[in-house]
Amino acid sequence: MSIFVSSACIKERSLKDNILEFNRLGFDCVELTGGLDYALRNIDDIKNLSRQNNLNIQLHNYSPPAEYDFVLNLASLDQQTYDQSLSHVQDVLKFSVDSRLGKYAVHAGFYIPIHSNELGKLISKRELYDKETSYERFVSTVNLLYDLNEGDLYIENNVVSQANFNEYGENPFMLTCADEYFELKQRVPELRLLLDFAHLKVSCNTLGLSFEDEIMRLIDETDYVHISDNDGLSDLNKGLEKDSQMYDILKMSKLSTKVITLEIYSGIDDLRRSYQLVKELI
Repeated sequence: MSIFVSSACIKERSLKDNILEFNRLGFDCVELTGGLDYALRNIDDIKNLSRQNNLNIQLHNYSPPAEYDFVLNLASLDQQTYDQSLSHVQDVLKFSVDSRLGKYAVHAGFYIPIHSNELGKLISKRELYDKETSYERFVSTVNLLYDLNEGDLYIENNVVSQANFNEYGENPFMLTCADEYFELKQRVPELRLLLDFAHLKVSCNTLGLSFEDEIMRLIDETDYVHISDNDGLSDLNKGLEKDSQMYDILKMSKLSTKVITLEIYSGIDDLRRSYQLVKELI
């Protein structure tokens, strides 16, 4: 089974140079995500590099990057953001099929407008969208995308930190726990889950849930996972350690049947160690 590394694991922002640097470092499966620079040549670079026998590329959420920054949100009630989001997802799904790039995942919806410089941080309090209207928009949009039957679309569980929960006094994100997944699955029967272990660890701590129990409820629902570790308070994208709760849970998680992406942002040494630990588990 493939082990991808996220393009965000290194600082290189040129899409082509990012992929080539990973290849130089010995990683042949790269998942392109946010943080890369827009360039007209990006699409051609992905096509050309993905044709090389020793390179496997897939796309995630806000990638390839748009010319003008926006936060992808298929539940947004701001029409411009929603239209940009839907257009981006449709374009990437078609491109992924045409270029044989495999799985493509987007984050579940947000009940709040978010600016790109706020991602992964405390989001200062602002008025929430009407939750029912926002949720219905997300459900209808994801069903529409599955009905189009183009591409291998997955929805990733969001992370709700204690800081953001306290700021709003409620959860401003969709799909942060198993109950929310199964509720969404009832409305979107074709739903495919990208399970981010690190997101779930933080969300469980915030919501007072058992991380192990939530993983056991969700792990058989997916064949695609994101892996990193953190302190349970925020999504830190740390490497794996053998003497950790995360490692113990990964041992129980049937990783040999999953496509795996490592999102380790704490340095190449941590990435290499984490890669080897995961490789041993599968």
